[in-house]
Formats: sequence, C-alpha cells, structure tokens
Amino acid sequence: QISLYYNELYDLKVTDTFLELGLRLTKALGVASIVLALVYYLIPSLMMGRGVFFTSLVFLILLVVPWRYAYSWTLRKKMFAEKVLLLGLGTLSNQIIDEITNRPDCGYEVAGFISIGADAPSNIPKEIPHFKLDLSLCDLVKSLRATKIVVAMDEKRGMLPTDVLLKCKMSGINVLEGESLYEELTGKLFI
Repeated sequence: QISLYYNELYDLKVTDTFLELGLRLTKALGVASIVLALVYYLIPSLMMGRGVFFTSLVFLILLVVPWRYAYSWTLRKKMFAEKVLLLGLGTLSNQIIDEITNRPDCGYEVAGFISIGADAPSNIPKEIPHFKLDLSLCDLVKSLRATKIVVAMDEKRGMLPTDVLLKCKMSGINVLEGESLYEELTGKLFI
C-alpha cells in the first residue's frame, strides 16, 4: 500500500493513461518486492513459509492490476457520476467545471449550462450543452437526468429565479449554491 501511494497511484491526475498506470504499477510492485526482500534479509525471523512470497505476488498481480485498470476505466466512462446543471455563467461556474473535468474521481459530470439574461456564453466548453432559462427548468433537468442544480451565478441580486428554483426544489431536485459545491470538490473555501 505504501509503495502504491508513493508511486502516485492514488492521484488520478498523474495516472491518466493506461500506459502510465501500467508503468507505475510495475514500479510499485518492484519497489515493494525489493523492500520486502531487504526486510527478510535483515530480520530472517519475519520470513513466512517457503513460496508464500511468490504466491502472494502472483495473487497481487492477478487482483490489483486488473482492479486498478477496471477502476480507471469506470472513472473515464463516468458510469457512476452524478449529473449537475450549472445555473449562471462566470468565474465560479468556470472554476467548478475546471475542477470536475480535471478530477475524474470527483463523482460529478456537468450536464449543461443555463444562462440568465445578459450572460455571455463565449467561454463555455463546446462539448457542454448551453440552455436559456425558461419556466420548464424542472423538465429540462429531468430530461438531462441531472440530480442537482448548482447556482453558480456571479451576481445574484435581482437575477436569481427563485420561483423556478423553488418549483424544482419542491419536485425533488436538489438545488445547491455554487460555493458549496466548489468547497466540496476542492476542500478549500471559495473567496
């Protein structure tokens, strides 16, 4: 476990390709084997029975390596990601989308952006759908299979569609503040 950790196999930004994952897994298993051999050499009383090390190494390769590849593949396909719909375009929404796209293990996927009024949609990534706010926001959320609406507006005074958001909240859709989601994703306060 220590060897896996120090070879950065738990940081998914580093192991973003299957080749990098394979190289780091090989290195981690090699380093762990060498350290264990040194421990057995220095303290022979810790050595287990004959052939136990090689048997456990075979099981380790047969179980850990496919598990890491399956886990990485599952995260890339976003099979268990929760879809969120961002309400508002600006600094906060851009930071949220950056965090979600840069961290495949965050558990979220952006289903789309909703612009309000004079928001300029020039900085939206092309692969994320863009919608205009109307009264059928709840139907839009359900059709996109999103579970949360994230209010990520830079300026909320006089522009926050409280009636529409309240209707969505009453129909069972979670409505979050963008700051709360950003803090959940990063572990930092949004200032």
